[in-house]
Amino acid sequence: DAAISASGMDISGALTLVWVGKMKAVYDATTSHWAVIFKAFIDASNYIVFRQEGTLPAVSLYVAGGGIGFAFPSSPAIDDYWVVLATYAGGTLTAYLNGSVVGTAGSGGVMPATAATLYLGRDSGAQYYDISKPLFAALIGSALTAAQVKTYSRYLRDKFNLPGVFA
Repeated sequence: DAAISASGMDISGALTLVWVGKMKAVYDATTSHWAVIFKAFIDASNYIVFRQEGTLPAVSLYVAGGGIGFAFPSSPAIDDYWVVLATYAGGTLTAYLNGSVVGTAGSGGVMPATAATLYLGRDSGAQYYDISKPLFAALIGSALTAAQVKTYSRYLRDKFNLPGVFA
């Protein structure tokens, strides 16, 4: 399954992307396809994406327009639950997994004040479908602090009754 928002999302300022779901792939180097889990897309030069990139050894976050990104330090096991939050503010992208920081990249650009569309489980070009099972996805119009991310990650874990140890 995949979902597409109406066009009109603002990703030009500080923001937090949220994705909660059950991982149904290991997203390792043996995966020979791309899989887009969550994408906020303006155009081919301006987007933020949480995805598996071809044969990279893990899922990654990437900001086009600023050319910054990084791979998560580990791949999930099948049926792991992940609570992923990613903040983007002032050209800095920070990703959190289950309440803990997993990567930061700086020197990104500012997104234009043009309407974006959100894609869940697929790319903007109706391809690169993902097989993981999202429970919840959101776009928050501010960049949460590390303490807020930790609290919100725990809240989501408890709300969805997810197993696992969170920071």
